[in-house]
Amino acid sequence: MVVPDDVRAALATLPGPVGIACSGGGDSLGLLHIAYEVRRDLTVLTVDHGLRREAAQEAEMVAALCDRLRLSHTILPLGLSDGPALMARARTARYDAMTAWARKHGVSTICLGHTQDDVAETLLMRLSDGVGLDGLAQMADRFQRGGITFLRPLLATARRDLRARVVAAGWSPVDDPTNDDARFDRARIRKGIATLGLDSRAIARSAATLRKAQEALDWQVARIAAEIAQLDRGDWLIERDALAALPLEIVRRLLLGGLAWIGGGLHPPRYEEQRTFLDRARAGQAATLQGVQLRAEGTRLRLSREPAAAARAPEQPVGAVWDTRWCVTGPQGTVRALGEGIADIIDWRAAGLPRSSLIAGPAVWDGHTLLGTPLLPGGPWTATCRDPFARSDTCR
Repeated sequence: MVVPDDVRAALATLPGPVGIACSGGGDSLGLLHIAYEVRRDLTVLTVDHGLRREAAQEAEMVAALCDRLRLSHTILPLGLSDGPALMARARTARYDAMTAWARKHGVSTICLGHTQDDVAETLLMRLSDGVGLDGLAQMADRFQRGGITFLRPLLATARRDLRARVVAAGWSPVDDPTNDDARFDRARIRKGIATLGLDSRAIARSAATLRKAQEALDWQVARIAAEIAQLDRGDWLIERDALAALPLEIVRRLLLGGLAWIGGGLHPPRYEEQRTFLDRARAGQAATLQGVQLRAEGTRLRLSREPAAAARAPEQPVGAVWDTRWCVTGPQGTVRALGEGIADIIDWRAAGLPRSSLIAGPAVWDGHTLLGTPLLPGGPWTATCRDPFARSDTCR
């Protein structure tokens, strides 16, 4: 198997050290083999979900391989238990563990071994759920979580090619029995593709085409948002008349973008929730969804953070990202929502923001002592938000 130049370039240009997620299966071992050809400043992570006895032994096998290659290796044990929504729980726990490890050890990028076959399987899984364009589009080749970039460099590479590379190298890939467990959707879809003789490459190409269509729509929505929406220190003001003149799908995507930016949710709301929120927005009625408030203000709609949701956001030191989008700079302190601290501010109206927006905004604290409110004029602290259309969680 010849490694495409774009894959080599993507791996070669990453800032080091580079993390490689490797379970010991053919896909992730193939990723490790390719990455090892390109560079040697690799650090390998193996997640042991704690669901199979063999998993610990497989993790040690990867550790032994890395020892031979003189690569750093870490096992991340999770200790999950079987039960409902196992795959979703495992995925969330896996990414949380890798993100925490990377932040602790100064690793900015972790590479994942998702393949062309994963793209095809995912499209068919989502198709059976009745999803739209976003659900059917090819998974992103990179995304950010907690400040860490996760890269998928092998989305155009077939699983069988990776396995052949691994075997030719004398490495022994393990076979996870959950891949054939009919309890799980992906296992059933994988079996169905093989039984029906479907071409995974063709299905994956369809997903890639849908991804391009999705990106084109997102580009158009961003342009429209720049014309009819205005950022107001963490809130989003949208012209109601201009919104009413737009196609319904553009309105939906624009509002979902506002929900994701303000609320920080990783997944969009359910279809019925989207529809209700969309109807209320077009009617100028108040609504709350995914930690975001919607209300009409004259000729505009205001999307803002729900105070109760902001109060649940974990506090962060000054300089770190708080509530998924705020960056506060200035003297040391702890950032959390202003909340009831507004009672200590006589001139809070000087901010020119609704009271609920200010309550949900960032404030700097020393324990229970309010040090400053960056959204008010004056003071040594400033607060900025990350770009609502950026595909990262950095601030501007």
